[in-house]
Amino acid sequence: MKKRVYLSDSVDKALVAILRSDARASISKLAKLLHVSRGTVQNRLDRLIESGAILGFTLRAHDELETDVVKAVMMIEVVGKSTAQVINKLRGLP
Repeated sequence: MKKRVYLSDSVDKALVAILRSDARASISKLAKLLHVSRGTVQNRLDRLIESGAILGFTLRAHDELETDVVKAVMMIEVVGKSTAQVINKLRGLP
């Protein structure tokens, strides 16, 4: 039986957000960006992978390589001064 998928705290959420923008980031780079040790990053990655929160890692290919792909654009309007908070929350969503 698969364990429950979860992000336990803000460090997990930040880790997933960073990996969304750069899935190839090294453990050292992730540790530096998150202000935690390399061991902490590795343990959290292992836990997130084992729990099913992270299903895999991927790459982004040049548009010319992806000719048969459906693409879409989604826009969100944010009113007020919470733009940065909204962007950070959205980066944490699957």
